[in-house]
Amino acid sequence: MKIFVLVVLLFYSFLSYSQNKATDFIGYWVTDKDVEIHITEDDGVLTGIATQKGVTVLKEIEYKKDNWKGTVINAQGKEASCTLELKGNTLEIKAKKGMMSKTITWNRKEQ
Repeated sequence: MKIFVLVVLLFYSFLSYSQNKATDFIGYWVTDKDVEIHITEDDGVLTGIATQKGVTVLKEIEYKKDNWKGTVINAQGKEASCTLELKGNTLEIKAKKGMMSKTITWNRKEQ
């Protein structure tokens, strides 16, 4: 019985460690086109704003079914569903609209 409890505790510890918290995304990011994005969090929901233009580029990003999901908005104002994944100081945004998909990579801005 003790081994079972230990295994269960280790499993849940692994799950909680592997999922990123909303606060892990907060901060400034730079796109491949040198656009600075500021990601903020309000009650577990993430929003990303292009700081130079004040335009929302990420909205309604929430943790759902083991992924961070929401909407990404391109420079032309077109929206697509997306998932976010942190890989160290790199943020991968996988955008999907219909049959098309694209992975966008942002890097955390050094302070």
